[in-house]
Amino acid sequence: MKFIASMLLILSISFSAAAQMPYETKSYKFKDSPQAKTLEQRISENKGIMGNSQDETEARNLLVLKAVLDYKMGDKKLEPYFEKLKHNREFYQKLARIMKDLDNKKYRNGTNQDIMSILDNAGARLYNNYSN
Repeated sequence: MKFIASMLLILSISFSAAAQMPYETKSYKFKDSPQAKTLEQRISENKGIMGNSQDETEARNLLVLKAVLDYKMGDKKLEPYFEKLKHNREFYQKLARIMKDLDNKKYRNGTNQDIMSILDNAGARLYNNYSN
């Protein structure tokens, strides 16, 4: 249950970031852009990154997580639900509460540490379970 809640948090953060992008940016893809690559290509590119420090490992896990989220944001099955959430006021109020305490300059505050732990764990699970 906690994992599902974590994934919903991650999807909502990603959805918020995607919603802030201009429409043209989301729909236009360059031939060699990272968005045009398949999930398998993205993960295989990250296979050689074996973190030597905690920060490198967290960065690797975030990259894996971002690649998977970017891919899943294009899921046609979920598209109607994404559209529905775009117009859901309660969703944006809850998302605003999540985002208000985030600060990349204050990495060590409790909220940032908790969210980084959730993101790092999700990215590590994806990397460890599916990169072999």
